[in-house]
Amino acid sequence: MDLTACAAANSEPNNRETLHQIMDNRCDGEKSKYNSLFINAGGERINFEQNVFDEDNSTLLTTLYENSKKPWAYSCLGEFVSSTDSTNYIQNITCGASVPELYVKARLCPQSLTYYGFCLHNGDYNVKLHFAEIVFAKDEDYSSLGKRVFDIYIQGKPLRRDFNIKQKTGNTPNTEWIENFTDIYVHDNLLEIRLFWAGKGSIDDPLDLSGPIISAISVTRNIKPLPIAWIVVASILTAVLLLVLALAFMWRMGYLGDRDLRMTKVELQGQSYTIKQVKDATGNFSPTNKIGNGRFGMIYKVIL
Repeated sequence: MDLTACAAANSEPNNRETLHQIMDNRCDGEKSKYNSLFINAGGERINFEQNVFDEDNSTLLTTLYENSKKPWAYSCLGEFVSSTDSTNYIQNITCGASVPELYVKARLCPQSLTYYGFCLHNGDYNVKLHFAEIVFAKDEDYSSLGKRVFDIYIQGKPLRRDFNIKQKTGNTPNTEWIENFTDIYVHDNLLEIRLFWAGKGSIDDPLDLSGPIISAISVTRNIKPLPIAWIVVASILTAVLLLVLALAFMWRMGYLGDRDLRMTKVELQGQSYTIKQVKDATGNFSPTNKIGNGRFGMIYKVIL
């Protein structure tokens, strides 16, 4: 395959400018909306392992495909030299093979396949790329001897060189494989996952379907636990706050402090006064308010 011709036939869109325009429309002015992303590449919308994977079954030949209802888009570059059939971009598993539903179909591109996730909260994510070699898998046409090799880039960084699905599965076709990537940092609310075929592996058999292929993508936010020191401090502050609230409640209910002074009353000239009122009126029985001695004790001047 002439890679120069492929590159000339389809050029990568002006990613940042175009993608930010898409994000502005998709996110409704709120760039941080999602903590996860699930795509069933080439397949229908399904529930798999308690997650809902969006359908990705378009066969439109375009350099940038987007669905206005989805927080993601993909870019497919290159041309299949031996065939112009758009159905080649979605591959089905070989008849009779048994794999989980997520791996029955896959998206295939001649040269470069890139997925973009929009409106994600900034931070660290765990990215799982789901693969199964369902094209180079038939013994009857010797396609099982084929070799698919491509590179994996995430956020523009080359994280896997010469990635080979069948090599990961022990040279067994129609077998699922998950490639895990941890601590993928999302900035600017945008995630980019690119699979790139650099001309390695089998080229002419079958129908030069040797570009990158993928079955599904799952992206989840990596919520890291708080440091132990922070947990200890938070626990102490919570305990202190609860103690203060408990003491305030007990004081309000009269279980603490001068409850007896506020509850005990004396009668004076037909009026009822609490001991606390009397104590306050005498200035805590201050000597300056003392005016003499009576039969039963000291006599104080008060204003009630």
